[in-house]
Amino acid sequence: MGGAFTNTSRLNREDDRFMRLVIADYLSEKTMELSASLIKSNIQHQLLVLSDKGNITEGILNPYLYFTGIANYKGRALQFNEIKVPPLYEIRYYNATKAVIIGEGIQRGFIYYFEEGQRTVNRVDWLNLQGERVFSDVYAQNGLCFAKISYTSEGKEAQKTFYNQQGQVVIVRDMFTNTIELSLGNKKVFFENVTAFAMAYIEELQETISDLYINSLSYPLFIANRLQTNTTLFWQEKIQSDIPGNMKIQLEEQQCVKRIVFESLTELEKVKQHYPYSKTELCYLAPIFDTSIDVENDKRNYHKALIVTASDNIHLIHELLEMLPTLEITIAAKTDMSSKLTNLANKYNNVHLYPHITD
Repeated sequence: MGGAFTNTSRLNREDDRFMRLVIADYLSEKTMELSASLIKSNIQHQLLVLSDKGNITEGILNPYLYFTGIANYKGRALQFNEIKVPPLYEIRYYNATKAVIIGEGIQRGFIYYFEEGQRTVNRVDWLNLQGERVFSDVYAQNGLCFAKISYTSEGKEAQKTFYNQQGQVVIVRDMFTNTIELSLGNKKVFFENVTAFAMAYIEELQETISDLYINSLSYPLFIANRLQTNTTLFWQEKIQSDIPGNMKIQLEEQQCVKRIVFESLTELEKVKQHYPYSKTELCYLAPIFDTSIDVENDKRNYHKALIVTASDNIHLIHELLEMLPTLEITIAAKTDMSSKLTNLANKYNNVHLYPHITD
């Protein structure tokens, strides 16, 4: 079980006339983790995902689904054997993540599945005679082929085209310049970048945004700078050799980001060391995971906990031991344990230490 949003009152607002908006680049595992944690903390919000890879489900805002109307189509995801292939071509099992399309004895394409699906189709890559990917068909979870991607001879994405239910072109995105052309009836609207396109969609929502939450220093941050709304950055990544440039700007010259929330104490301390006097609030909140247990019907002993750690800095360990004296806590590590942990075992009878554990 992870930690909890221990100071969520600062994030919450009682006035529900205003919209709390979470903006993410992709519908990734981390994005879903953040949204779920906010919900469990009773922080009502709308999730806006800027890119669409076909995995966006009902209730999530997305400009591509909105302008193409694909979200209004009710259907089911396609099975791998339902993809139409040319005559005399066949679809064969390849591995757990994809199938292969064989034509005239050679590989002519690959069918990739949704991660959570039962061999349901997310994307079909079509190959030329040299085995190079030429274009891809992207399928939504409702079974529609809603986008096509073309590639350069070097295998880079060149253009992504989005279609409506009738197969008409609605959106064309140049993947090199990131310019976007939107067709609305007989009218064409040109956007110089993804940020401008997203801003046009947000205006369509006709909502007053009270708080903005982002988990990326890319397009979500660019949109936040445009909106100039009270913004919280949830940092869910690891900082490599240096603090990212866009984060430095917010720390040095506080702009739209008023607060950065780290889900790792290590990452928080890295930033604090470099920016101890930043006006941007820096704090730690771990995500909340679903740990619901049917205690009445499950007879296992839930008065025991295991902590596997590579550090002697275990968050709130003293408070947990004081508040939960009947909880038996085992702390295990692959290395020697410092006096900080051995002192815990000397002070609390419900602490057990296991140094030098193996995998």
